[in-house]
Amino acid sequence: MKKKIIIVTFTLLFVLPFSSGLSCSQGVSQVNKIYSSHVVQKQIECELQDYQKVMKVTNWNEEISKYFVNEAKSRNVSVFDEALPIISKETHGTYDFNLIHHNTNDTYDKGAFQINDLSYQEIVKILKSEDKQFDLWSRLNPEFNLSAGLCWLNYLKSKGLENDALFTSYNRGIAGAKNYASRNGTYVSRYSRDVIKARNEINKVVNNYNK
Repeated sequence: MKKKIIIVTFTLLFVLPFSSGLSCSQGVSQVNKIYSSHVVQKQIECELQDYQKVMKVTNWNEEISKYFVNEAKSRNVSVFDEALPIISKETHGTYDFNLIHHNTNDTYDKGAFQINDLSYQEIVKILKSEDKQFDLWSRLNPEFNLSAGLCWLNYLKSKGLENDALFTSYNRGIAGAKNYASRNGTYVSRYSRDVIKARNEINKVVNNYNK
């Protein structure tokens, strides 16, 4: 009996310093940290899922796919409903960063987003005002090209453009799209229809990937 009393006393002496040192608020704080860590992990898993889907659709490598997803999110541009469908249309489904197109007005469209000579100058001004840095400011540099295209889409969206109006404006410019809509009574164009068709095809791939 004496041995049991001694053991219990020793146990209490050992446990009490630790338990008394942990307040209720500290306990709650630890629980919150665990919960926050769990939420962050879930967010990371979702992001990883997105870049893996991008890799499946485009065959881009992991690094550039991650960069694309992060940039799109920071610009409030939908990866699968806006950005990728436009790139698909512009590159004829190749997602090629080295694509160059010579226009009839003697300008060039370059890269996955097919950035034109004229819009390139405006985009560079915006990116430099944001203190963006690139190893190469060439439109054939994947990082710059993606940042430029997403920057321009963000700019167009800031003007309240979406769906057909967004896509036609990306193709024709804001003024050109307005003139087109004024003549035809709609922003729906061959270009916007092609982008929406690409969007539907991309989402089929993405949805199958989820199964």
